[in-house]
Amino acid sequence: MTTFVLLLWCLRFLLFGMLSDPWLMLPLEFFGGWCVALAFPIMNAVAAGAAPEGTQATAVTIAMAAYDGIGTSVGGVVAGMLFDRAGSSAMFHLFGMLALAASAVNVAWHRVLRTNVREIKPKSMKID
Repeated sequence: MTTFVLLLWCLRFLLFGMLSDPWLMLPLEFFGGWCVALAFPIMNAVAAGAAPEGTQATAVTIAMAAYDGIGTSVGGVVAGMLFDRAGSSAMFHLFGMLALAASAVNVAWHRVLRTNVREIKPKSMKID
């Protein structure tokens, strides 16, 4: 499922890079909802499933902090610099290619480990 979400991000960014009419961005925002709506539960499930017993909440918090805190701030700075230097089309094409590369790395990673995201089952989180 992670690969599917990364491919949705890839498609979204590549289509943004091809736009010439700003009004066409509105229908493409449909993919934005799916990207975020699928990414968050997957991220939480993987973080909680990979964490040792009793540390699931901490693992989920660290994953969300990395996504929202580090990823958003660094991504905004890098995207702003690319937008200024190369333009919006080149920036979106580059991010689309990075999302495609990330999905390929994800597939290779799971093939090497011979695991699948579906095999990671989140453990129940107990609140004491």
